[in-house]
Amino acid sequence: TSSKLEYLINCVLTQFLIAKMVITLYNFFGSDNMSLKIDRLNSTFVREISKILSMEVKDQNIKFVTITGCDISNDLGVAKVYFTVLDESKKEDTIKALEHAKKYIRGEISKKVDIRHTPELRFIYDESTNYGNNIDRIIDKINNKK
Repeated sequence: TSSKLEYLINCVLTQFLIAKMVITLYNFFGSDNMSLKIDRLNSTFVREISKILSMEVKDQNIKFVTITGCDISNDLGVAKVYFTVLDESKKEDTIKALEHAKKYIRGEISKKVDIRHTPELRFIYDESTNYGNNIDRIIDKINNKK
């Protein structure tokens, strides 16, 4: 059963790496001017939202939030903002606090980022770090059994 588990983990990791490579190649070869603009806006939004949360928002539930990414739609109507929290037990409180501060954050972004229409912000908890940690634990278990 250990070899089957190891085989499954290798398959999952291989699929994950292939997906990452495809995305990287697409971003390198398949980008047009609009996607370059959106890529720049995504990184600008991550930087500006992080600054706003750390320096301007007074809610203590938001102080230990890390913005991990942003995905702005092609029509610039919606920005999905991905985040993690330092303390998993405060995840729900943090989501509520971000939803409450969403209008303020959007207003501050509109002042700092030169864009005709500031997208609607949707805060989404980033599960990828938990997924990566779980894979690390599984690999450690396999390595410890050898």
